[in-house]
Amino acid sequence: MIRKATLPDYQKIIQLCSANKITVPFVKLENTNQIFVFEDKRQIKGVIGLEAPHIVSFLVVDSNFKRQKIATKLLRYVRRNRAHLMIHILIKNIAALRFFQNLGFKAVAETNSPSVEETKVLMAWAQGCFSGFKKFNKEDS
Repeated sequence: MIRKATLPDYQKIIQLCSANKITVPFVKLENTNQIFVFEDKRQIKGVIGLEAPHIVSFLVVDSNFKRQKIATKLLRYVRRNRAHLMIHILIKNIAALRFFQNLGFKAVAETNSPSVEETKVLMAWAQGCFSGFKKFNKEDS
């Protein structure tokens, strides 16, 4: 079941994020009401957070439950009532780039982050939009 996160969920969300090396400050979690969790048998297995109504700030699935389409279900749930979404992904994270590409996201820009000193790709999805770049690496076909 996918539902909006509640205050008691935040500790588990922070644990999930830290286990996957994603830093999400608690203050950021408190200030947003756009966090959704995938819960099954009273256990949170995945979480998606939106920075604004159309910017995905994080998408995390518990490592014990990967490859069960939890991330896909969370993203589709969020997309259901939105005309467009965007996300920044590190260019070295090939798995995430391909995941979002398979769900209809397109690369629209590359940016250099001075804090991380790595290149990020801005990916966007919009209802009915099929344009954008396809290749991320020279090896992609």
